[in-house]
Amino acid sequence: MKSVRPFEADRVWIGGLPVDRLTMPESIDRALQLIHEGPGHQHVVLNAAKVVSAQSSGPLADSVRNADIVNADGQSVVWASRILGDRLPERVAGIDFMQELIQRAIPLSLRVGLLGATEEVVDRVAEILSARGVSLSYKRHGYWTEENEEALVKDIAATGTNILFIGIPSPQKGLFVAQWLRS
Repeated sequence: MKSVRPFEADRVWIGGLPVDRLTMPESIDRALQLIHEGPGHQHVVLNAAKVVSAQSSGPLADSVRNADIVNADGQSVVWASRILGDRLPERVAGIDFMQELIQRAIPLSLRVGLLGATEEVVDRVAEILSARGVSLSYKRHGYWTEENEEALVKDIAATGTNILFIGIPSPQKGLFVAQWLRS
C-alpha cells in the first residue's frame, strides 16, 4: 500500500473512490511536480461509469485509490460531490488535462509517449503533436497480448518518456497501469 500523501486530506470520496479537490491549473501543477520527482506516478479521471465499474472490480477500485491524481472527468461526479456536501471545484476532463499538460510540457522539453488506439490514429496524433513542438519519445498502437506485455513495458521504459498518454479502454487501462507502473 502507498504511503499517505501530504495532500490526501484534500480528497472527496464518491462511491468509495477518491477525487482530488483540484482545479485544472492545480492538477497540471501537481502533475508537473510528480514528473519532476521521477517516474512511477499515475493520473486517473473518474466518471460515473468508472465509479459503477469499480463497485464490482476490486483491482479497478484499487488502481483509482492508488493513483497520485484523480480528477472528476464527468460532470455527474461533480454533481455527486455537491449532493454529498463535499464540493469539488470543477470538472477536469481527461482530454482537457492532456491538452493543457502537453502545452506545459513543450517549453520544459518533457518527452511524451503515446500508447493506444489504432496505428493510424496514434500516427496522426504523433504527427499533430510533433508539428506543435512536442518532443515525442514513443508511440505504439494499443493492441498487444499478455505474453508480450512485459517487453512492451520495457520498451517504453527504455525511451526516457516523462509523460505517457494511454489510449485504451477502461478498465483495461487502469489495470495495465496498476500492474506495470513501478516497472
